[in-house]
Amino acid sequence: MDSNELKKIVISSLQDILSEQDENGEIPVADFNESTYLIGRRSFLDSLTLVSVIVDIEQKVNDEYGVSISIADERAMSQEKSPFRTIGTLAEYVKLLIKEQKQDA
Repeated sequence: MDSNELKKIVISSLQDILSEQDENGEIPVADFNESTYLIGRRSFLDSLTLVSVIVDIEQKVNDEYGVSISIADERAMSQEKSPFRTIGTLAEYVKLLIKEQKQDA
């Protein structure tokens, strides 16, 4: 499990969810990178879309790594710098959660 693989999972989830919601082809699904904002003024996501993306990431991580994680937990919500800021920060947080789950197993 490396950061690039997890960034691909985050981007894939984002693209999948947005493609389902984007009936008019207005969202540029190919332009995502690790600096793409997921929350805040620079993000184009609403909160429900972000939740859908998070659920999709959790499912893909379970499928790919056989690990069950909960991304939107109390720890994530209480951090000074949100792990949901960008694709890159979310991928790093997911990497941490996977590592912790594997250590506990």
